Amino acid sequence: MRRLSLAPQTIADTPPDRFVRIARAAGFDHVGLRTMTGDPATAIGPAAIADVATARTVRAILDGEGVAAVELEFVTLRPTTDIAACRAGLERGAMLGTSILVAASDDRDVARRNDAFAALAALAADHGHRLAIEFVPWCAVDTVARAADLARAAGHGAGILVDAIHLARGGGGASDIASLDPALLATFQICDAPALAPTDRAEIYAAARDERLDPGVGGLAIAAMLAALPPDSPISVEVPSLSRVSAIGATAHVGRVRAATLALLQP
Repeated sequence: MRRLSLAPQTIADTPPDRFVRIARAAGFDHVGLRTMTGDPATAIGPAAIADVATARTVRAILDGEGVAAVELEFVTLRPTTDIAACRAGLERGAMLGTSILVAASDDRDVARRNDAFAALAALAADHGHRLAIEFVPWCAVDTVARAADLARAAGHGAGILVDAIHLARGGGGASDIASLDPALLATFQICDAPALAPTDRAEIYAAARDERLDPGVGGLAIAAMLAALPPDSPISVEVPSLSRVSAIGATAHVGRVRAATLALLQP
């Protein structure tokens, strides 16, 4: 069976200790965690692991629950980003046992962007992490092709993270996954959404951040995307739904998300 991890955005207002326990109760034995929140020098919000003491506490809970942390979130590189500022977040990630650093870019200068990602990929590798570049429709790196080009230019084993909703909202689909060099695919992030995308950029952002649908119940071609993946590709489950968490609670929401995902993955 493919490795399934629970992404922290699924229940983003949940502190990391509770997040790990909720994931384990729902049947997840892998999770993603946050030591950075966009700006590498910051770790803001309930889900963030902002200091070494918290990282030690969460690592003890991971070990006690039998859960492994995989993805480390997240960095958005901008023209003024100090790559060296990522070091502390990566060090906390290493303490937690993560091995994939997720990063996006909002720098439209191609040469500067390539240099920044090469430096970040090298720093990540020094801390036992593979850089996974996430393309996002509202950022400078907004397509599979741009992310793949950037990963190849960065070197140090960098790959890409393909998020289903970002792929669809950027005009892509299963054929983009099928044509991708399998060695570049670090993680596939699964969710669903209505087939008809919002027309307003702010609405696209809000829907992707706060209100996704369980895999298989929306209008995205999720089954085709899954069929296009290499058979051993890991999957990160990222299905935030503030409305449903408010209605039934975080634990029940995560349980439903996992059940829907497994239903799609079963032959």
